Amino acid sequence: MLATRSIKEKIWAIIFVIILFLLVGIIFGSISLANKKATEKLRAEVKAAKIAREFKLNFSKLSFNPNFAGTSARAYVLFATSTNGQNLFLTEKNIDVTLPIASITKLMTAIVVQDNVDLNTVIEATPEYVGGDSTANVLEIGHKYRVAELLNNMLISSDNDSARLLSSVTGEARFVELMNEKAKEIGLVRTKYTNVTGLDPLDGKGGVNLSSASDLVNLLVYINNNHRQIFQFGKNPAKNICDVDKNCKPVLTTNLFYNDKTFPFKIIGFKTGRTDLALKNLALITEPFDGIFLISIVLGSEDNFADTRALISNLKTN
Repeated sequence: MLATRSIKEKIWAIIFVIILFLLVGIIFGSISLANKKATEKLRAEVKAAKIAREFKLNFSKLSFNPNFAGTSARAYVLFATSTNGQNLFLTEKNIDVTLPIASITKLMTAIVVQDNVDLNTVIEATPEYVGGDSTANVLEIGHKYRVAELLNNMLISSDNDSARLLSSVTGEARFVELMNEKAKEIGLVRTKYTNVTGLDPLDGKGGVNLSSASDLVNLLVYINNNHRQIFQFGKNPAKNICDVDKNCKPVLTTNLFYNDKTFPFKIIGFKTGRTDLALKNLALITEPFDGIFLISIVLGSEDNFADTRALISNLKTN
């Protein structure tokens, strides 16, 4: 009887020791996990502080030549922004004046497409939307194209047929309504769209797409924060645009800076525009430092690339 009791006591003692070890392990494990989380949090805070210091340092390096002679553009702006919310207007002219924006329009066309249409959706090119005013003859009637391919063509070569065909998912009239609704949502108070391409109206009939340099800065910031893929679509200097049956045609970018080895900064995104009423426009976003973005807008320019280069060349980074 005593032997049986002794065995039971030994078993309970062993069980007690096991439980004790488990409890100690859980306690130390919890402490270790808490320490790990605290360490990770501290590292994250240190990293965030370091990034903030770097942003502050790099922002403090940015200035603009006070003797800048200006450009041919009716309106322009050079604006810096960072991922941690710092903003700086470096130079500006007539930034709140509403002017025709031509094909810069297509940035909003792309936003509405991404908000409402799957990129793998297939659309057939029809005479109602393809082959009209200022066609580039890239799309062929009766051929079918994926939405992603149409976005590529519209944003690389500024193809008007692609913009019109993309609007067919709702009908162009409704699509333009969605563009204006989105502009209001973003806070573009001086922007008004009447078509999806930015072309001047034929025979003076119909309205012109209007915006301001300040609104376009806000538009590029919005795209950079929410629709970066739009910039990716437009970044190819050259691309074959193909229908679903792999019939392809080559297109080239409208951005001359992509082939300019002397251009100083990494290009994040852009959109050109040119019509008789708008003259030459360019909206450009670059990244001179990690996490700091430089936005330049020129509207109503005689030479949009020369004017943009003049703005950037007069930027001081030290």
